[in-house]
Amino acid sequence: MYFDITYYRDSLAQLLYEQLVDWILQRINGTTMNGCNFINSNDMATIVLTDCYGFERSTGMNGFEQFCINLYNERLEWYYQQKVLRELQWEYQKDNISGVDMQSIQWFNNEPVIELLLQRPNGLLPALDDETKFPKVCFIS
Repeated sequence: MYFDITYYRDSLAQLLYEQLVDWILQRINGTTMNGCNFINSNDMATIVLTDCYGFERSTGMNGFEQFCINLYNERLEWYYQQKVLRELQWEYQKDNISGVDMQSIQWFNNEPVIELLLQRPNGLLPALDDETKFPKVCFIS
């Protein structure tokens, strides 16, 4: 019978990671909710934890697949900034919540990176797509 040790190693690493994240969140929840009795879960304060690992680098040269993964992560990060951080900032200002200075919270705006890669007509991917549509495409063009 053949056993692939890497499968067991990866499964153990994943299990340990999940358990660690669960433990951290339980500790945070236990600390922040100490002495609070919530009637329903909608009244609870929440902490959002996003594990966006950003750009990865393989042991060799990164290929197109890794480029697509990194591009996806950039778009996910942009979406997170727009939908979570900016809307939260707007809600705090609208509700006039004191004690939290949302204006002082800064984050990197990666929209120019996404535009450089995806925006028509001069983005990298649209330009490559257009180039492949020409007859007799060669590496030089």
